[in-house]
Amino acid sequence: MWSFSLYDTIFVTLKPKFYLWYPYSSTFVEKNFCRMTKKFTKNLTIAQIPKILIPKPLKVRMVIRPPYVINKNSGSDIEMVKEIAKILKTELVLSHSDKPLDFGYLQPNGTPTGAFGAAYYHKADLVIGAFLVNQDRYRLLDISCSYYSEQRHWCVPRATKIPSWKQVFVTMKLETWCLIFGIYIIITTLLWGLDVVKNVETAYRKLCNCFFISLRIFL
Repeated sequence: MWSFSLYDTIFVTLKPKFYLWYPYSSTFVEKNFCRMTKKFTKNLTIAQIPKILIPKPLKVRMVIRPPYVINKNSGSDIEMVKEIAKILKTELVLSHSDKPLDFGYLQPNGTPTGAFGAAYYHKADLVIGAFLVNQDRYRLLDISCSYYSEQRHWCVPRATKIPSWKQVFVTMKLETWCLIFGIYIIITTLLWGLDVVKNVETAYRKLCNCFFISLRIFL
């Protein structure tokens, strides 16, 4: 439709009613929704759409990005354009770049690249695959209304409850526990040895007392 400067209208059918939508107003980016106007007074069928407006074939440039475009034959956007081609009774030609996520951008010299460039230079009638709108694309291309808001979540197995007695040991690695135990033995032995060397009767004279006192210090 861009070839005939009809990009400011979209025909939407909700059987048996047909509506006219205006998605390209100056407030499109701010509001991010389509405004629905009054319905047509007469029925409009696919057969009544001028054949010159139906692309033959329908050239679609896709950017592989699951789940919208999983591969050349599957994905939510792929199913959508297949249905469009089926309704319009036209051949569907899909193409994509070997470069991953080749959405394209506007070079400093003003030349668009990738899928952006394919649409700009009329090499494709439609670009699909989570194609985001930015200032350059909005200025140079005809952008449809956003039909999907993406929200992603991670799903992981629920953690199993650990017995209370194990919670003490799982907080640190085995190497850490061995190091702590080694330091405990060394400090206890030093306290006991120093008391023996001084030959003074204290609580550290007995080795078992040293272990209990050191344990109290650690705790």
